[in-house]
Amino acid sequence: MKKIFIFLIFIIIVAGSAYADSTNRVRERLTPDEFIIMPFSDYWWSGTGEREKYYKDMFDCGFNVTHMCPPNEVLLAKKYKMKAQVYVRQTDNSEDDNKTKAKRWTQKIIDEVGKENMDNVYFVYLQDEPTDDEKNIAKLSVYADAVRENCKCKPYINLLPIIAYPYGGYDEYLDKLIKECSLEYISYDNYPFVVDNEEKEGWTNSNKNYCFNENSFYGNMEAVKAAADRNKVGFINIIQSVEAFNWPEPDDYIIHVQGWSTLAYGAKGLCYYTYQTPDFGDYRNAPYDEYNMKSPTWRYVAHMNYAIHNIGAIYKNLKHINVFHVGYVPKGCKDLSSAVNIKNLSLKSVKGEANAVVGEFVDKDGKQYAMIVNKNPNYSVEVSIEFKKGKDVYKIDDRGAGNQVTFFYGEGAMVAPGHGVLLFAE
Repeated sequence: MKKIFIFLIFIIIVAGSAYADSTNRVRERLTPDEFIIMPFSDYWWSGTGEREKYYKDMFDCGFNVTHMCPPNEVLLAKKYKMKAQVYVRQTDNSEDDNKTKAKRWTQKIIDEVGKENMDNVYFVYLQDEPTDDEKNIAKLSVYADAVRENCKCKPYINLLPIIAYPYGGYDEYLDKLIKECSLEYISYDNYPFVVDNEEKEGWTNSNKNYCFNENSFYGNMEAVKAAADRNKVGFINIIQSVEAFNWPEPDDYIIHVQGWSTLAYGAKGLCYYTYQTPDFGDYRNAPYDEYNMKSPTWRYVAHMNYAIHNIGAIYKNLKHINVFHVGYVPKGCKDLSSAVNIKNLSLKSVKGEANAVVGEFVDKDGKQYAMIVNKNPNYSVEVSIEFKKGKDVYKIDDRGAGNQVTFFYGEGAMVAPGHGVLLFAE
């Protein structure tokens, strides 16, 4: 009897371990060099919460680069297998030239982080939304060079959105900052969701009393993607993940349609504004809420991040060649007639007309891929697709369970509101 009891305990332990393993929905985590996943948050917003738990939760949420962290927390980032984005205020008001001040500032960063820990710093934060003022750009250029030369990592500058240039000049602004500061990535933000259901051209209405400004969101991404291609750099999109002002509470659709659309445009990084809820004003319901607890948004962000990790082994090696829209075509965007890889595409919405964005890719062997993102906020869509090359269509599994590649047919060919699928044919 005793032996039977011990055997049963053993079975329970093994079963429990298997269950624990099955709940880990990430197959393989991407490095920042492969794809950047990070929060856009200032560390002082986090109040007095337990710092180690906070970093563990950030890792569990799927990030591979931290928010703006103080130098003394770089080791916490390292402990939880993330690279750090370090922020140290620039407080030098001396009359010295920018090169001298930049050298002192970067040396302060090295001293506070510890030279032996600098290999875990991926970004040093420089500035948010700089203008195209010549004096400001000249200073940024010097400081960016100092970060690369002295800190041996990348400077991080987040550029203005297209709405700051409503009468033209945005392309010139992007090119100027990229060239003058030798940026490896264009980082920018454009927050397209507002509490409003008024019928407007280019605004997709939900049944949850908010709408999605497609013209602004996709129009901005078109301009950034074109600038990235012109200058042979990547781009990082900062997406909306907090409730405030006339912004709605983030839900599954809001997080996923921004995230998957960013991938469909061939981005090299995804960032969230914010991860921490600012402790002032009416900000609320970011992944870490105003009381330093994980909000429902935390789970939506984790799901999006896990999906990126799970398709990342394939996605990171693909070359983006085209993107177009089906249904509503935002201003400045292309339609289905521009398709390169796709011979036939049918999208059948559960209700009403289908609305989607489709990114096209190829791998080093010329195999054709397509990422289809359902822009409809209310209803799933059934996808039927035929590639110009290859017969059988497969899906790259984004949920981390089972095989990495699955057949794409039947119920498996349904795409939820805001979600996307990465497909190829053989």
